[in-house]
Amino acid sequence: MELSGTIDSSVYEGLKDVLQRHPAVTSVSYEPDSIVKKFIQAELDPNRVVPATGPEPPTLDVEWRFVGDEPQFRIHYADPNTGFNCGWHRDGDHPELGAVHFQYQYFTKRPRLAVSEA
Repeated sequence: MELSGTIDSSVYEGLKDVLQRHPAVTSVSYEPDSIVKKFIQAELDPNRVVPATGPEPPTLDVEWRFVGDEPQFRIHYADPNTGFNCGWHRDGDHPELGAVHFQYQYFTKRPRLAVSEA
């Protein structure tokens, strides 16, 4: 799901720069492309994830928008090898979890579990 709000290109440029310098990151790209820039996706070296995973690289997606002065974001990790994914979100997609929440899920189709801001 896509966040509402406007994109500040300077925020994405700064986030991309930070991710490119992290030793576990093998590549960083704007998705779906460098013109539209809906989110940033970093691929991680599966051997640098603890415990090591593989052979497919896990990904870290970062989506950041502003609604007025209020940021909305999704920082989401997904490992295609284990089916585990998790993310720290500030959005309105899950009112039952609160505006700011952590979600995680296993490929085993267990119910979504979350920790939300009190």
